[in-house]
Amino acid sequence: MSKIGGYIIYHPTRKKTRVKGTNIYFDDNNHNQDPYIWNSQFLHSTCHMTELKEIQKSQNFSNRFFVIFWVSGDENEKFKDFSSLYCDLIFVVKEKIIWNEETLNDISPLNPVVDSNLAYTDHYFWVPIDHPYKSTRYGRFTLKANLKKSFQPQNSDGNLIDILHLITKVANCTSSELRERIRKGKSDKSFRSYPVPLTEDEVQELYNSINNIAQIKLRGPFLEKIRKSNSDLASPPFGFKSKKGILKIKKNEAEVVKKIFEYFISTKSLNLTLECLMKRGCEFIPGLTNKSIIAILSNDIYVNELITIDVFNKANDILRIKNII
Repeated sequence: MSKIGGYIIYHPTRKKTRVKGTNIYFDDNNHNQDPYIWNSQFLHSTCHMTELKEIQKSQNFSNRFFVIFWVSGDENEKFKDFSSLYCDLIFVVKEKIIWNEETLNDISPLNPVVDSNLAYTDHYFWVPIDHPYKSTRYGRFTLKANLKKSFQPQNSDGNLIDILHLITKVANCTSSELRERIRKGKSDKSFRSYPVPLTEDEVQELYNSINNIAQIKLRGPFLEKIRKSNSDLASPPFGFKSKKGILKIKKNEAEVVKKIFEYFISTKSLNLTLECLMKRGCEFIPGLTNKSIIAILSNDIYVNELITIDVFNKANDILRIKNII
């Protein structure tokens, strides 16, 4: 039997935005965005991860062509009764990064696994909140995609492509049989989906078919630039109340940091601003930690109200040069 080479993962309809004439489909940004597309390497840390057995037991993907096809049905149809499957992401796994034990439920923006401030804000920060770690033999990990081979496929009109007929052909099954393979459990009240494993041959055939018909292919480096200039695409800012309670950084802390930042940037150079902020933040609010300050500065929803994107990027560069982030 051919080895498993990837999965089809069925999920609710993606959100859609249009930026500079380009349609982009992405995960709901109310919380952790997963898979996360606003990064040079797409990221995947949580969704169905405990059910992806081949990924859990594998350590090295560098010499494998392992692909996750993310699909959804028509938004006007019931989740379980799809008659179309629109592919919004082809995720070719490049590497699997294991989280260390100290960060399983409290990851820092300084952690080496974190790709950028924006990825931390939208993805990593939310992972322990939305999906508290429970002991498993495989630990917690993040998949990072091959940035050249991974993409969001669209037709010439910028719409997602219905690949149901391609999947049934490749998997040699009917639409009804595919629905049963995707369906987890038999309850009609609470329909849940299950990842559909594909053999290496099936993965290659499906990938080639989509790659050939896609007229538009949105890749990570392009989408990362879009996110940097559009803060409305971010997950909720730190300090907002979630269903699971107040997040780690309180709103009043963020407001004070904004005021401090605004004052120093109006009177001193950006370099001095950051140094002063790091040294004097705790004077304004007892207990305000450098970690909180860094995280707030990392969140461009706050910062963009005070400074331009260019200055924000320079601030990030300075923090990285100083090995702060």
